Amino acid sequence: MTEDDILTASNSPAELERLYRTDPEQFTAAFPAAWARQPNSVVLLVWRERLSPSAMAAAHSPPTDRHSLPLTVVLSLATGTLVKLPAFSAITSGWYYSRFAAPLTVVALIVYFLVRYPAPVKLTRIIALACVVCFVYLAILPDHPKSDTLILSLMHMPLVLWAFLGIAFCGSEWRLVRRRIDYIRYWGEIMVYSAVVLLGGMVLTALTFALFVLIGLDITTWYMSYVVVYGIVASPIVASYLYDAIQKRKTKIAPMLANVFAPLLLVTVVVYLLAMAINRTSPFSDRDFLISLNGLLLLVLAITIFSVAERPSFSRRNLLDTTNISLVVVTLVIDAIALSAIVFRLSSMGLTPNRLAVLGTNVLVFVHLARLLKCYMGVVRTRSDGGPMDALTASYIPVYSIWTAMVAFTFPLLFRFD
Repeated sequence: MTEDDILTASNSPAELERLYRTDPEQFTAAFPAAWARQPNSVVLLVWRERLSPSAMAAAHSPPTDRHSLPLTVVLSLATGTLVKLPAFSAITSGWYYSRFAAPLTVVALIVYFLVRYPAPVKLTRIIALACVVCFVYLAILPDHPKSDTLILSLMHMPLVLWAFLGIAFCGSEWRLVRRRIDYIRYWGEIMVYSAVVLLGGMVLTALTFALFVLIGLDITTWYMSYVVVYGIVASPIVASYLYDAIQKRKTKIAPMLANVFAPLLLVTVVVYLLAMAINRTSPFSDRDFLISLNGLLLLVLAITIFSVAERPSFSRRNLLDTTNISLVVVTLVIDAIALSAIVFRLSSMGLTPNRLAVLGTNVLVFVHLARLLKCYMGVVRTRSDGGPMDALTASYIPVYSIWTAMVAFTFPLLFRFD
């Protein structure tokens, strides 16, 4: 978006509003130049006042934080109690934990954002209905611990709920690119905050054990069964509170870590691929190595997407751009190796639920990264802003979510719970 786009639409308030909603950051950055060329425009004068720092601060001021801490405490205690439900009832713990522990934590985050930032009633009802459907489906799945499709469904269901958490986070603006990118940034931050909270909990646990040992009491079993479980469940909820209410949704730590670890990860992955070639380790015959390669792929993909999402707007090519492009290229190489190995195993050993799930995921990742590489090269070549990359990344969130839902809901039925 440029000043010319704004000037072209200056005679149509509706078109100006559409441009702004498409990407508020680009619109705000390009507006001063447009205003300088047409300072007598009444429409632009209204927008100038609307985009003034005081007006923007008032429009984007978060809701009162008075109830955010009590909400965090209540959700943490309630979720921890629900996770520990087998300890208070006759429910089989193995069956219950594998199905509901992770989904309950995601739903707690959904409730947090719906309470803090109430969405339209219709949207709230859709999210609530989706959560109910997911939990009912998990409850009625047959108890076949050795079923590959059951394991796939249990692994993917939290990711299905993760998509609805994104809608709760974005609210009525869930279609906007900038809100979806904000959601990616949110996850980068809460992973860091959760790690800090858990490290603090580990220190507190060690100190507590030491103090009680001094007075001759062994509380290890009770403490690990209750306090530690509640703490682990509460960590993402507390991290969300820190990011939302304390830091006012400002990404601070994660971008810095991305800038530091992206080059280190690039070097590590390149050395790993060279070592794999020298040792002639083949994912075509080694199943465990193929699994580890796909795990590495997802890790590098996450770092790559987050690094791209944190690229400053209107920045010229720098070392970070070179690193990010190299990471995308390396990730494509890893994905190509994994894809070829999966296709080989499919052709030689037959179709299984695991192979089909991994194949679908790898194809999506490969297409996404190939398009992202092409887009990134164009942004760097033209020295333009990163809007097209953000739009591309945001557009793939629903694609990944749909595939995840297909694996979670249809694979057990398609393969008859094999």
